[in-house]
Amino acid sequence: MTNEKYNKPTYRIIVVMAVVVFMFIVLTIRLYILQIKNGEEHLNEAKATSLRTIPIESQRGTIYDKWGVPLAENKVVYEIKMDLSMEYDNVNDIIINLIRLLNSKGENIKYNLPITETEPFQYTFTSENAEKRWKTDMGIESENMNMIASELYDYLKNKFDITKIEGLSKEEERQLISLRSEMYMQRYKKYNDITISEDVSYETISEIEEDSDKYRGIYIETGSKRVYNFGEAFSHILGYTGSINDTELEDYKDYGYSMNDKIGKIGIEKYCELTLRGDDGQKLIEVDSLGRRVTEREITPPQKGGDVFLSIDSRLQQKTFEILENNLKAVLIQSINSGSTTKSEIIENMRNSQIVSDEKIKEIESLSLNEIVDKINKNEIRLNEINIEPCTGSVAVIDINTGKPLSLVTYPSYDNNRLVNDFDSDYYNMLLNDKTTPLINRPLMERKAPGSVFKMLSSVVGLEEGVISENTIIYDKGEYKEAGKPYAKCLVYSRYGITHGATDVKKALEVSCNYFFYEVAYRLGNAKEGNTLNSIETFNKYMKMFGLDDYTGIEIEESKPVIASPEVKRKSIENYYENPTESQKKWMDGDSIRCAIGQSYNSYSVMNIAKYITTIANGGTRYKTSIIEGTREKEFESINYNLPEVEEVLNISSDTIRIVKEGMYSVTHGSQGSLRNYFRDFSVEVAAKTGTAEEAKDKPSHSWFAGFAPYDNPQIAVVVMVPYGELPQSPAVKTAQDIFEFYFSLNENKEYTDYYRNILAE
Repeated sequence: MTNEKYNKPTYRIIVVMAVVVFMFIVLTIRLYILQIKNGEEHLNEAKATSLRTIPIESQRGTIYDKWGVPLAENKVVYEIKMDLSMEYDNVNDIIINLIRLLNSKGENIKYNLPITETEPFQYTFTSENAEKRWKTDMGIESENMNMIASELYDYLKNKFDITKIEGLSKEEERQLISLRSEMYMQRYKKYNDITISEDVSYETISEIEEDSDKYRGIYIETGSKRVYNFGEAFSHILGYTGSINDTELEDYKDYGYSMNDKIGKIGIEKYCELTLRGDDGQKLIEVDSLGRRVTEREITPPQKGGDVFLSIDSRLQQKTFEILENNLKAVLIQSINSGSTTKSEIIENMRNSQIVSDEKIKEIESLSLNEIVDKINKNEIRLNEINIEPCTGSVAVIDINTGKPLSLVTYPSYDNNRLVNDFDSDYYNMLLNDKTTPLINRPLMERKAPGSVFKMLSSVVGLEEGVISENTIIYDKGEYKEAGKPYAKCLVYSRYGITHGATDVKKALEVSCNYFFYEVAYRLGNAKEGNTLNSIETFNKYMKMFGLDDYTGIEIEESKPVIASPEVKRKSIENYYENPTESQKKWMDGDSIRCAIGQSYNSYSVMNIAKYITTIANGGTRYKTSIIEGTREKEFESINYNLPEVEEVLNISSDTIRIVKEGMYSVTHGSQGSLRNYFRDFSVEVAAKTGTAEEAKDKPSHSWFAGFAPYDNPQIAVVVMVPYGELPQSPAVKTAQDIFEFYFSLNENKEYTDYYRNILAE
């Protein structure tokens, strides 16, 4: 009994100790194998590396004006980057220190979070696929994929332990979340560093380098950013670049584009994308098993993109923008000074604009009218902020002998520098909310009825078809009754109860006699003779001859014009009325005669009218409109010039062209010419025509100017359109006058022309 009592525990202890000894022996043997026998092998495995290719972004090509002045180029800048291959114990602290330094110095911090920077938070994804791809790459669990933006924001705060940090401002919090998210995206590619800030000042760089312990893992590198040298004046022509979206990636998939690429979004940047895009280089690097960079093996340098030369004269473009803006400002200021526009009206419009801050409105409320006028003159208050018409306009200046634009101006405009590199979404949303629609390229996209600038075409139609001659006299009776009711009237009869009396074609252009052109259209075809459609079909033939039925051919985005025709009338009536009758949709004599004075369903852009006026001015040669002067594949290589392309030499007699041009000359020099006070004693002989087109009964009519100079040897055509601009100040006419004066004084300035020719030669 006694031996059994003490032997059982002893036996168990012996067994346990035996097991322990055995395990120790096994472990010892295993350690021996791992560390001694196979130690070198495992050490080599730990040190094992692999090769990775990192793209080196190429520089985009430069866009120049016709003289070789850079319009869009790449500026060398300092960039702040973060080395992701390092191990960080306090990564949030390092980033917060950097954020606070950059904010205090007024530097930009890249914000790549696909959530708006202001509350209420909204997603900024361009498509559902982009949203799904981003959330997947961020490791968002399937049950959280449908989170709204505010929920995702809070989710990321928790994910990166940002909720525990005290003393962060809302701005610092957003910036930290954005940078941590970008770092997380590279968790499997730590050899790819992230860019935190671009275009950083030397002062900021010095402070980072002097306190490197505080900013561990932060380093400086040179890079480049896209710069548009003349901002607002060129925005609609040049456009801007941005990150490629799913649709664009599909369009460019055959050209080697990836989701990380930037691409031209609009304008020349878009049209010339394949020319301007460079060839990326690459870095072959060695990385360890944790994805950390070990060393660089070899580098293939990037190749800069090709260059594009435009037909635009940069100095003329800038001056034209300034002239248009100043003439629109002059109208508003005169209205203020006369008492027609009150301070309360200005304040109310600014409140309703959706683009003016409460702080600025409060400041304006404290100013006198004289102080407000002073701020308008200094552009501290912009016309689009007040939005009292006329506050918009467009201009085209065309080389008569090539059909190429020398200037294309939109007002108001926007600064494309704020939409490139770091896309300013708040600024873009402000542009979208602006009631003056600054994003629209007005010379190419905004269509209006041409009014009386169409009458040169009506003159050509009448003369070429033989229904009138140079000496044909038509007596203006004030009210035209042949085409039925409602009777069409001559403008002077409607306003003053008088008529133009006996009128020939040149006088009809000089005094803009509607009655004369009503009769021309009626003679071409009418119901009385059973050939009503013959009139409009004849007009349509000549509209096509002058290019008024189709796109101008310019490389950047434009609207297609609308020509008055039976088909267009039918569609318009069907769209306007719920159940229109056939008689309502039928083309009538009244439609034909109103077409002849630029009304009816005619609707053209400034560029459409400029192409038509250019064709008249040069004697009947219609050019395809092109804004590209040439391209070159590499710097210092010769330019591949884009020569003027003739679309058609019109089969119109020289006498007809002469008569029409003499009629336009009478407008500016005749005893009754509406523009005689502007151009009779002008420094250069100008031939022109104005036009008005009513759109709203409670607003002034739209105002057109179309002309060319010099009269005897035309060099340029100028077309100006100011919506709701039919006013005593005549902003469209005054703008054209100032442009002619500047252009011809510019070309007489030998110092200027020699300077720019030297740039081009270099």
